[in-house]
Amino acid sequence: MRDNFIKNCYKKILAADSVYDIAIVSPTQFAPKLSSKLGNHLFIKREDLQPVFSFKLRGAYNKISKLKNIKHIVAASAGNHAQGVAMTCQKLRLQSSIVMPLTTPTIKVNAVKKLGSKVILSGDTYDEAYNFAIKYAKENNYNFVHPYDDLEVIAGQGTIAIELINQLEEHPDYVFIPVGGGGLLAGMSVYLKTINPKIKVIAVEAEDSACFNLAYKNGKPTSLKHVGIFADGVAVKKIGSKTFKLTKNIVDSSITVTTDEICSAIKELYDETRVIAEPAGALSLAGARKYILSNKIKNKNIATILCGANMNFDRLRHVSERADIGESSEIILGVTIDEKPGSFKKFCSIIGKRAITEFNYRYSDSKDAQVFVGIKTTKGIDEKRDIIKKLKVNNYKCHDMSNNEMAKLHIRYMVGGICKEINDESIEAIVKNCREITDLNLDSTQITNVGVTALAKAYPLLASLIIGDSDINDDALPIIANNLPDLTSLSILGTDIEGETLQGIEKKWGKLKSLNLNCTLITDSGLKYILKNCPNLTFLSIEETDITDAALADIAHHCPKLETLNLESCNITDAAQEQLRAVLPYCRIIR
Repeated sequence: MRDNFIKNCYKKILAADSVYDIAIVSPTQFAPKLSSKLGNHLFIKREDLQPVFSFKLRGAYNKISKLKNIKHIVAASAGNHAQGVAMTCQKLRLQSSIVMPLTTPTIKVNAVKKLGSKVILSGDTYDEAYNFAIKYAKENNYNFVHPYDDLEVIAGQGTIAIELINQLEEHPDYVFIPVGGGGLLAGMSVYLKTINPKIKVIAVEAEDSACFNLAYKNGKPTSLKHVGIFADGVAVKKIGSKTFKLTKNIVDSSITVTTDEICSAIKELYDETRVIAEPAGALSLAGARKYILSNKIKNKNIATILCGANMNFDRLRHVSERADIGESSEIILGVTIDEKPGSFKKFCSIIGKRAITEFNYRYSDSKDAQVFVGIKTTKGIDEKRDIIKKLKVNNYKCHDMSNNEMAKLHIRYMVGGICKEINDESIEAIVKNCREITDLNLDSTQITNVGVTALAKAYPLLASLIIGDSDINDDALPIIANNLPDLTSLSILGTDIEGETLQGIEKKWGKLKSLNLNCTLITDSGLKYILKNCPNLTFLSIEETDITDAALADIAHHCPKLETLNLESCNITDAAQEQLRAVLPYCRIIR
């Protein structure tokens, strides 16, 4: 039965030549730099050159072009399948609606809209969007096109393997295929293993969305408890039943890669091709690099798939920061040094002639300084061990944070802890000695309303202000509102503010985009008074507060431009959340 299922899929792949009504035969490019670096003959299948910058239109067109009596097409997608469906429907002059997760990069959402499809944003993951799309299609009697678990879709993706074999002089020894729901893996592996069982097919997944790996271990499709969204194009909770049935006995191995390794692969692809791959698009190379180095493979023909290049420009900074760690050319350490002049110079002399890539530090006390430091390396793990050993020999407390996701995302911005020595008198010294300040972080200090008053009057052009775990109360809010009209970002964390003192005060923060009131005593009515001053807010966080359902109506009314709302650990019902989504459909809600 299994062999018949695979044979049927293989026949459908051979019959899927209609994809070339819309797709190109993408080139397979030899990568000289990567080949030299990895000691193998490495090739890149350039699916980023498709009209929608992704392979997904192959499967979408192959499926939809074969449907009869179509009323309306519905699809669920994290972005690339959506564009494939939208372009197909545009070409075939069909109406379509695409349900996309709220976390979908803007570049993909806008691309779908430009192709003429209706976009519906629902849920924070693909699976939540999928469930909504199924319900929407059923209620309206529309045709639903699955992004991966459909034989015609799988066959369309399988045409990539036909091209790959035709374009290479010799059959590849290894083919590394990125996996989300498994459509590309199924289509390519069925064709490759049918024509040459000796070709090794390696499935590559992001380690925080490895649904195929989990299914492979359990022998059946199994839902992940949590799905990471950095590689949004493969952020799938459960592998498809058809895709797993096709692949479970023919895929040779499965490998997972970290966010850092994906970022490193994006950088390597840019160096090789001058193309910026999206995270899912770089997955194949990240897996190939890791597999080659782990298994010490040499002089083999390696095929990778650059499967997409729909990257949001604003993500590049994050990619750049993490790429060096991914290729073991940077280490991240947490180190305690003396809080006195000359300490940093001494630290640098111990680590030798190495570049400091990052040095985060916040004054905490007069004895010790906690620093978060990045150090450039060239010799990988052995060099890291040598640096840490030298620091410990010289009596430095040192913690390796190179593989600590929490440290890289959060601790680097929080290092230093509570600073009890910063109080209202310190504020007087700041005001006396600093003429202009536009960004000010007073987290974990002993500042009171008196200090806030002095700062607000001294720096009316302040754009960003953070006050956390301090001794301020509600009386500080009118002071900030009346004196700091240019604020674009305001965070008041872990304080006793309720918001009630802003009653009657409106539209003071017209430029404010980001507001964080986590762990405060904010009330429903107090939040309403605050929001009346923030008509252009795009980000609001009220995590761990006593806000109730009643506040969501005020958020919907006063924040029409809101893009992200953090409601973690708040007593909000699902019904109230859905009502808010109906008013603010493009707002991402974090629960």
